[in-house]
Amino acid sequence: MNGGERSGTRWAWLALVAVLLFALALRVRLLDVPLERDEGEYAYAGRLLLEGVPPFAQAYNMKMPGIYAVYAAMMAAFGQSVPGIRLGAALVTAASGLFLFLALRRRFDLKTSWLCSAGFALLSLGPAVQGVMANAEPFVLPFALAGLWALLAGLDRDRAALVGLSGLLFGLSGLVKQHGYFLALFGGVYLLGVLAGWSGRSWRHRVFLVFLFGAGVFLPFVLTAGYFYRAGVFGRFWFWTFTYASRYVSMTPLSIGLENFEHQAGRMFHDFSLLLALAGVGLLAPFWDRGSRAAARFTHPLALFSFLATCPGLYFRPHYFFLLLPALSLLAAIAVPALARLWAANRIPPRALTAVSLFFLAAVAFPLARNGAFFFTMSPEEACHQLYGDNPFPEAVTVSAYIRERSTPRDRIAVLGSEPEVYFYADRRAATGYLYVYAMTEPHAFALSMQKEMRAQIEAARPRLLVLFGNPDFWPLPRMAFLVDWMAEYIPRHYRLVGAVDFRWPGPSVFVWGERASGLEPVSAFWIKVFERLAPAEAEPALESRPAPHL
Repeated sequence: MNGGERSGTRWAWLALVAVLLFALALRVRLLDVPLERDEGEYAYAGRLLLEGVPPFAQAYNMKMPGIYAVYAAMMAAFGQSVPGIRLGAALVTAASGLFLFLALRRRFDLKTSWLCSAGFALLSLGPAVQGVMANAEPFVLPFALAGLWALLAGLDRDRAALVGLSGLLFGLSGLVKQHGYFLALFGGVYLLGVLAGWSGRSWRHRVFLVFLFGAGVFLPFVLTAGYFYRAGVFGRFWFWTFTYASRYVSMTPLSIGLENFEHQAGRMFHDFSLLLALAGVGLLAPFWDRGSRAAARFTHPLALFSFLATCPGLYFRPHYFFLLLPALSLLAAIAVPALARLWAANRIPPRALTAVSLFFLAAVAFPLARNGAFFFTMSPEEACHQLYGDNPFPEAVTVSAYIRERSTPRDRIAVLGSEPEVYFYADRRAATGYLYVYAMTEPHAFALSMQKEMRAQIEAARPRLLVLFGNPDFWPLPRMAFLVDWMAEYIPRHYRLVGAVDFRWPGPSVFVWGERASGLEPVSAFWIKVFERLAPAEAEPALESRPAPHL
């Protein structure tokens, strides 16, 4: 590398760090955005892990346990708070941008690598992919992109240790969330493609590299399974992450899946329309641009497997598409030199490359301009409702504070609904391992047994407080009839109403506490009621004086 190249690389690094710091600054302004329900689950399970309670012992869901370990490490470093969680996610996303740049420099020129990495840093903020939130996907990418860098470095240097490390990192990405295994599959396919074209190496050496990579991918899972076996919760781990998860990803009909994709594609187009146009050019460039054909052996498989990572279950949730951002940004970045070469061939001035590069930067800045209020003026609560609409995530903060005041750290509480963030905010243990009722509302053979087990756990724990969430998605009849009938009998017999919340967005929600709570008649379909357990002497008076909650 000569002096000019070193200077260019140095300036590229400085410019990339500047972009990453700018993105970090925008995230810092939104550090106090309330947790959504998945984040609440991760935070609660991460806290249990810090207290020595393994995943699946007192909290159940189909998520892979790596995300709980990541949250535990993040909260140990930055504190068990919403800003600490958001700061950890912001730093992890910045690390993803750095690993992406390091990896791409092994296959692309400096400008393409920089454009892609800087583009990713800005696109990762997008509301269309819930980018400022701490979902699992932002924690999948640093492992996967670090694995990609290690794989490319290992192949370039013929270093078996780096290839094995790559597999290990890809395996960790899948341990954070199952979707990460699609990125690991890309790594394996790319490895096989490169090894097939190698000359001068023995087939035994190539097989050894493939073995090392595959062993690295599976090692984190094997070690995790062994940990759960020793902890005595392997059965629950296997049921939730494989038995139930396999049902979960097979329940959506193709027609509904296409509707889900169309809805999310509309969100993506709203925020990323210019970038998607450039990415389309990059996708088609190999058909007419010779310089793009060699790159297509890397870019197009990456795009394919990144898209497949958004497809499990055909749910196409916004945060799934966070995993697609590196590939989209790369396709758009390779369109820049492809268009410049096309224009040069048609005798357009040589400044075409600069012009297309500026268009790329405009494309990645476009989402910031379109969502300017979200990034620069909205309060954290307003930003939360902008992303999640009627979901009562800000209201859960106030309700949890009330619960914390009326209970002790030894008391158990139960959330009747699918809002595990209450357990984290209130800093109280759950009376049941079922943090969500979503799994019980689905058409599979386990739904009724789940409802029965949740009832039994709550009755055995005798929680000090119950928090009932009124949400049509939580209590569909007749599928949830067992729990609904049980609550109608159990709650009036053992609890009194001490708090009620009526959700009234965009106006302020109504909070009523104490005896006046029974006088609040919700006007929306979304409400919260808090019940406190009666003293033994109060538990048997006439039930008609304590009406059952209406769902």
